[in-house]
Amino acid sequence: MNHLYLMERAITKGISDILKGDDSIPAVDKPIELTLNREVKVQAPPFVIPSESYQSLSEVKERLSESRKAFVHVVDHAKEIDLKTKVFSTPFV
Repeated sequence: MNHLYLMERAITKGISDILKGDDSIPAVDKPIELTLNREVKVQAPPFVIPSESYQSLSEVKERLSESRKAFVHVVDHAKEIDLKTKVFSTPFV
């Protein structure tokens, strides 16, 4: 679950940064169906790899709840046209 928290936080920051910019880049179709293929492995970037230190389930759930609230806030306060015309790219798909 900590990996999910780290991913959601990174994605939220990326989307927020893109929305603040003026550039609109057309989205390119990517093979998102590969995300369902468990045989395709991708090395996670260091910023989304959980630390080895112990974290209780309640701590991780609280962090995940906070990252979800931040994500929803960014999306809820974005212009719909920006959500359709701005691209947050990821090299992993």
